[in-house]
Amino acid sequence: MQIEIVTIGNEVLSGRTVDTNFAWLARALERVNVQVGWHSTVGDVADRIGEVLKRALERADGVVMTGGLGPTPDDRARPSPPCCRGRCSSTRPCSPTCANGSSA
Repeated sequence: MQIEIVTIGNEVLSGRTVDTNFAWLARALERVNVQVGWHSTVGDVADRIGEVLKRALERADGVVMTGGLGPTPDDRARPSPPCCRGRCSSTRPCSPTCANGSSA
């Protein structure tokens, strides 16, 4: 299984905040034999978050999203991307239909 970790936040892209969540997640996943194939970072722009998620779902078996590392007033990590609203949770991952452009 190969997954992609997506980090969300302008504070990470600007260098104001170091993404220590990625390192922690990658090590934790490696311990349970899950390979991280990709790591993407995207700013707090809803359309871009959806675009990165769509791309990740096309190439990976699973996606882990993390954000809110600032915190900053423009944080968009908490609301789910529009393509998956109502479909994502820790027990019910995003539907592959997001990658096909359909919406919830």
